[in-house]
Amino acid sequence: MTNKASQDYWDQSFQGVRLAAVDSSDSIRLWIRRHILPKATGSCLEIGCYPGRYLPVFGELGYECNGVDLQKNVGAIGPWLEDMGFRTGQFWQEDFLAFEPLRQFDLVASFGFMEHFTNWKEVFEKHLRFVKDDGYLVIETPNYLGAWQHWLHSRFDKEDLDRHYIPSMDVDQWVSIVKDAGFEVVYQGYFDGFDFWVGLGERNFFSRCCVKFLRGIRKPLGALLPKNRKLYSPYGGIIAKKLPAKSF
Repeated sequence: MTNKASQDYWDQSFQGVRLAAVDSSDSIRLWIRRHILPKATGSCLEIGCYPGRYLPVFGELGYECNGVDLQKNVGAIGPWLEDMGFRTGQFWQEDFLAFEPLRQFDLVASFGFMEHFTNWKEVFEKHLRFVKDDGYLVIETPNYLGAWQHWLHSRFDKEDLDRHYIPSMDVDQWVSIVKDAGFEVVYQGYFDGFDFWVGLGERNFFSRCCVKFLRGIRKPLGALLPKNRKLYSPYGGIIAKKLPAKSF
């Protein structure tokens, strides 16, 4: 097993980052709200939950919020959510591959987590274990598998691209896994209009100019091009519902 993004990298990335919810126009937030129904008595678990950007979305839908992350400040998420009026459960500072909470949840989610592992199928399948019957699985990763996105990141964001395991971003493989495990697919595919971002890393003058140009045209290009295309859409996602086991 290889985790292509070390904990040192995440600790550095999160230095000075405050707990904050995504804004109302965030594409992943809108994707969640389109496909997940409110559940006032439900519980959710976010894997790799720090810094808590999407848990308030589930809180708004009525779910009790729980999370697991190796980041040392993960315990601060609970009081922060409670201050906003959301129900909370537990927040574990643990390695997900060793994580055993001894309960299941009405919704299990991760965003930009699984794609850092070369043993991504093991990571993906472990998500499924914690979903209750009739519960939801929600997984999103960036779409660096799409030809445009892969080319742009390989030219101008290579250091960050190398922290991702590209075969893990194949949504068709996700669909096969969840169906074999007794889930019904609610949504599958690559979504939103064209977008481009870069991670931490050194760039020469030419690359910095190109990135600045791409960031300048991403909104008009995103408005011009059709949405939800594997070729260039920035996100891949699946939402699936666990079907109760049949009794005979």
